[in-house]
Amino acid sequence: MAGWAAMTPHPKIDAIVETYLSVADAEAPGLVEGLYLEGSAALGDYRPDTSDIDFVAVTTGPPAPGVLERIHTRLGAHPFEGVYLTWDDLGHDPAELGERPPSEGRQAQPTRRAESRHLAHPRPPRPDLPGGRSPKS
Repeated sequence: MAGWAAMTPHPKIDAIVETYLSVADAEAPGLVEGLYLEGSAALGDYRPDTSDIDFVAVTTGPPAPGVLERIHTRLGAHPFEGVYLTWDDLGHDPAELGERPPSEGRQAQPTRRAESRHLAHPRPPRPDLPGGRSPKS
């Protein structure tokens, strides 16, 4: 993980992301294959006292029931909010996907936002995974 830390604009982001990835890997090994930060964390406008950290987590498949709740409960009060998508989801129009699991207990509707072009990649796609998983354009 050391290689990605320099890509984020604040050490608090690094610490929260590292904690999240450790917790996610402990709760559901291999589930999170890609993690992309967006919003202020990716645009360099992060304010540690007021900003949350927005993310898109790319997963091997739909998370098992209860897994996301356990991950985010263990993460605690860190302001880490996002949506979980599969690699296949990335190849589709967000308007056609319907609701996807969010980081908090409510359903999320994926959208394409302008800042999505400015992503930090704390866990980029891994070509060594079965099928050489990588984001679809």
